[in-house]
Amino acid sequence: MRVAASQPVSLLEAINAHGITRLAIPLADIGEESVLRTGPSTWAEQASAVERLRSCFVYAPHGRVADGDVRISSRDPRVHENITASVTPLPGVISYREELASVTLPHWPDPSVAADGYRWADVVECRADEVPQPVRDHVAEALAARVRAGELIEVHQRITTAEALACIAGGF
Repeated sequence: MRVAASQPVSLLEAINAHGITRLAIPLADIGEESVLRTGPSTWAEQASAVERLRSCFVYAPHGRVADGDVRISSRDPRVHENITASVTPLPGVISYREELASVTLPHWPDPSVAADGYRWADVVECRADEVPQPVRDHVAEALAARVRAGELIEVHQRITTAEALACIAGGF
């Protein structure tokens, strides 16, 4: 589900619709809670989120939130590969389409079929320009610098559900 930028009520509805229990959101300005009270049943959306969310965290694009209290680290190269594929997805899509066209199809988790692979590739290609290439390049360079030491480290900060709702209201 895609949510338009700066639509805090829509974002809250999407969080609830997907049954999110652990929420990580980017470090953002705090907004007015009243923003989340516009529209029908928004009090129910807030109450639902407060009841269901078990833990909330903020993260920073560069990987470390000041005064963070949750440290996540990995030396596994697959972590870097996964992030790189997210930041620069088109090379992977091109390679994947080549695999789909080959005699030996890629191995998918059951019950996936080739149509699922094509649908995924189409979505990635359609959304490729959502983040401008200079921004992607900057993120890729920053990521490469962070993993040169062989370990990727993220530091996040726990926040309360009320603080998470305030960040959502800020429209990050």
